[in-house]
Amino acid sequence: FGDITTGPSNDLQVATGLARAMVTRWGMSDAIGPVAVESDNPRYQNEEGLPPAVANTIGEEVKMIMTTALATANRVLTEKREVLDAIANKLIEVETLEQDEYNALIMSHGIKPRTKEAEEIK
Repeated sequence: FGDITTGPSNDLQVATGLARAMVTRWGMSDAIGPVAVESDNPRYQNEEGLPPAVANTIGEEVKMIMTTALATANRVLTEKREVLDAIANKLIEVETLEQDEYNALIMSHGIKPRTKEAEEIK
């Protein structure tokens, strides 16, 4: 709606935590490389802390992941605005949608629903 609110604060915290884990635990960063610089297990933590340059790089990588995700979300929501509005209007009308109703609604806007079988193949 064009307003900035505090509503998504928990979503941002969770997403930021996942982005940080991607970089520091799961080796999903070209800049850091395929290494775990942090761990869920305190026994494997670097007690001396990370060098400032590494901490800076981690911060930049997390910011890049979050910025890219935001741009992707904005693009998808903009491209699919018509179906998003249709879903919202239907939910205002009926309050809940069953899976079949939801699938029919998005299919009427040219979107093929994901199936469990297709996801398992990936």
